[in-house]
Amino acid sequence: RPGAPRKKSKLASTTEDTKIQAYLYVLGYFVTCIFPTISFVIYQIFNVSVPIALMVLQSIFGPLKGFWNFLIFIRPRFNLVTKDHPE
Repeated sequence: RPGAPRKKSKLASTTEDTKIQAYLYVLGYFVTCIFPTISFVIYQIFNVSVPIALMVLQSIFGPLKGFWNFLIFIRPRFNLVTKDHPE
């Protein structure tokens, strides 16, 4: 039927999950690397000292790279468990 909603195929669902997973890894990398990159540009190109707030953000988000990777890595398993056991 033309107007009836279709159920996603297994391949389409897997492709969508993989795409989301890849986007999350890129986002995690971006969040952890943006502050050091901005600091480098400010210091090297503009020859001014880096603001303290930027150094604090760099110090907070830099070490969290492994934590973000861990959360992103376990996300598919977490989704599977919550789908199988909704309570």
